[in-house]
Amino acid sequence: MAAKHQRQIIREAIKATLLGKTAAGSRVYETRLVPWRTQELPAISVYAGDESSDDRDTAPRELERTVDMTIDAVLFADVDVDDSLDAFALEIERAMHADPTLGGAAGDSTLISTTLGTMAEGNRPLGAIQLVYRTTYYTYAPDPADATLDDLNTINIQTRLNGDADPVEDRIEFEE
Repeated sequence: MAAKHQRQIIREAIKATLLGKTAAGSRVYETRLVPWRTQELPAISVYAGDESSDDRDTAPRELERTVDMTIDAVLFADVDVDDSLDAFALEIERAMHADPTLGGAAGDSTLISTTLGTMAEGNRPLGAIQLVYRTTYYTYAPDPADATLDDLNTINIQTRLNGDADPVEDRIEFEE
């Protein structure tokens, strides 16, 4: 079985976080591209968006990666559509904020934007909400599964004490 990318693991974690905790119930999907049908609402879909990375200057190289995870939620409102959207958003936010690390799948996740929209579908108002969470996670480059690193056998340490011109040197050798 192929290894999963960390973004996929994060999408799966967000889905698991939201399942059964909102008005959508079990209708939470990853990257749904098929239009919603009336009987499928309310529903939620989770997408990975733009990502950036930064080298943390470590050995082995560790990348701090930040991906914007988008949660799209759609519902029919039987009462005031704004109130229905706010209640749906609150359910999503409470579930997401209860565990910002998504069960350890991410280092952190923070809500960075919310967009609301409404329209009419027949006689019923339809509401949509999009919440974007900036999610941080870490990976190694290269991945430990793809590279063999030499064992650490020797450490050379040089220290200058009180501005001395000649450094104090230590050498530590490990037995194999």
